[in-house]
Amino acid sequence: MFSFIRFPINYHEYTGRENGVFVGPLDAGGTAIIETYAALSDDNFIAVGVDNSLNTCGPYCMPRLLTFSISYYQLDVYQKKIITAGTHSLIHSLTYLLTYSLTHSFS
Repeated sequence: MFSFIRFPINYHEYTGRENGVFVGPLDAGGTAIIETYAALSDDNFIAVGVDNSLNTCGPYCMPRLLTFSISYYQLDVYQKKIITAGTHSLIHSLTYLLTYSLTHSFS
């Protein structure tokens, strides 16, 4: 579905702004730090996918209970290193139901 950087980055690393918070023509908008980590290794990114192993009712099923989970390693008091991430869902074929639930889990 998407991926994100394994390591924490600060506002200045994300925007590419050395000083201040004002918008300028040289703003990277996240591109600079993404390219920096990509040049070092693809392992710096965590891919987030969907676990459809419980899908037993075919292509017309709808996810009703979604869980977004992130597993991490505590580096120190302030920083965590993300190890894995993914989504898990309970899927069924009752398409007339209009409710769903989204939860998140950190471990």
